[in-house]
Amino acid sequence: MYPAMIIALFLVLPIGSIVVEALVRRRRGAPVELLAIAGRWFVFWPVGVRLFTAGLMQIVNPGYTAQDVFGLSDPAVLPLVSELGFANVAMGAAALVSVAVAAWRTPAALIGLLYFGLAGMRHLVSGGEFTDVRLIAMISDLFIAAVLAVHLALLLARRRQARPVRG
Repeated sequence: MYPAMIIALFLVLPIGSIVVEALVRRRRGAPVELLAIAGRWFVFWPVGVRLFTAGLMQIVNPGYTAQDVFGLSDPAVLPLVSELGFANVAMGAAALVSVAVAAWRTPAALIGLLYFGLAGMRHLVSGGEFTDVRLIAMISDLFIAAVLAVHLALLLARRRQARPVRG
């Protein structure tokens, strides 16, 4: 179940949404701005939906994240996992809003890049057993961090090109 959800949220749904939006825009004669469309859906699905739903799960069932992701069985960590859930819900909510409010998209992408990049690196370097769940979490975290980094770099390059040269 977990691998299928990750593949759906990190690949299938964003790419499907990009294709559908581009086709609809083309049919209507509207400009197809692929960078903006890709940003919308790669922020919405992996950052918005993934973090929001993961946060809800961490709030409702902190034991799953503690045991299956971090390998911790001490009940003392459960309040910390719930707090992580609150942060994930907040970050995910901002990314969900960004689908309709373009001004929120770049900050949400940066938040997602930092969160997933740091989480992926932590999975990579921390000790302990590499369970299937932890391996999937690490790969998916680093993948979406890379996608968001490329997206933000392309946005930055485009903004620099659009600036007039001052002399």
